[in-house]
Amino acid sequence: MSDNHREKGAQRPRATERRRLYGAPAKALSESETAASEKKLGRLQKRPDFLCVREKGRKWVAPTMTVQVMENGLDQSRLGLIVTKKLGNAVVRNRIKRRLRAVATECVDSSGLDIVILGRQATATEPYEKLKKDFKWCLKKLLNGS
Repeated sequence: MSDNHREKGAQRPRATERRRLYGAPAKALSESETAASEKKLGRLQKRPDFLCVREKGRKWVAPTMTVQVMENGLDQSRLGLIVTKKLGNAVVRNRIKRRLRAVATECVDSSGLDIVILGRQATATEPYEKLKKDFKWCLKKLLNGS
């Protein structure tokens, strides 16, 4: 690609190319963003991992979600999300996944857990604080052995 991308017929450079050409603005991370990036959860991606948590783990149901937990013997906790097509179209499902991922990232303190969260219809509409409260309640019940 030529340096002068404005020539007739030339394509506009992609974002990474634009950053290289024009420089990326410096962005300072806030304390909460730094803490969130340090506390990043791993991901459960394979079906056998989800099935293992379902079969060997413990489950607790709340109005906004169902949480399944199992110890994994690793240094890092891993998160798996299940949001079925029954809950809505892609926009709704992605919103539910974003909200559940944010709640889990914020609330999970202990390491060495595999956590599977099943989204429910109420997850899309309930306030964030309610989701956080339900998730903490489920984890408390599951980890304290009630």
